[in-house]
Amino acid sequence: MSALTKAQLLDAQKRLQSLGILDAHHDSALMDDQLRNAFVTFAQEQGLGSGAVVDLDLYEKLRETTHDLGSRLLFFRTPHMRGADIRRLQELLALLGFNPGTIDGIFGPRTRAAVSDFQANCTLPVDGTLTHATLVELERLSSRSEGRTLVTEIHDAIKPETTDL
Repeated sequence: MSALTKAQLLDAQKRLQSLGILDAHHDSALMDDQLRNAFVTFAQEQGLGSGAVVDLDLYEKLRETTHDLGSRLLFFRTPHMRGADIRRLQELLALLGFNPGTIDGIFGPRTRAAVSDFQANCTLPVDGTLTHATLVELERLSSRSEGRTLVTEIHDAIKPETTDL
């Protein structure tokens, strides 16, 4: 088991508080029972079971889960970036007709291709990276598309599901 640093514990505390799992008044940089229980609750909510170990892997899962779209630069790399923000990006792209592959929160090659296609269609610089300009345009156009069928749903109805890895 990898022990978390003081900085990681403080970051985890803020993230668990933002999810409503940890009491907002908890302010210890130590791994106490309250913080440990909050980690266990988070693990259970993520389907990791009640026996999850509080370690660097669980902390990384917490970090992935708590990213908001636009809070970090999203781009293709190995290992692939993961997170709730990428899942939201994929949903918005699919809503607008750009197929990112499986909506799984993984920024793989199909998500990069969908971002590049979107950028090209909006006459933005094409690099497959979710830049600020790309996000602004994506949010502007997607606000007009609520209630539409995702292109991934149509694609899945026609072809067997493929992964974005």
